[in-house]
Amino acid sequence: MREKLIREKEEALDQEREKSQQKLHDQYERLENQFNEERMRWKNNVYGEYDRLEALRKRDKDTLEEQV
Repeated sequence: MREKLIREKEEALDQEREKSQQKLHDQYERLENQFNEERMRWKNNVYGEYDRLEALRKRDKDTLEEQV
């Protein structure tokens, strides 16, 4: 009887460990996805700003050439 209780307790602990590991894994995946989405958002913002500044530079260059 005692061995059965010990075995059941160990099985319950193993299940709890597996459940905790899965929860941590799911949380890791969720955080990694959020990080990647945020990184892509920043990357798109940087490229957008670069394009905007490049258009301004071209406009200023064209205006200067017209004045000369």
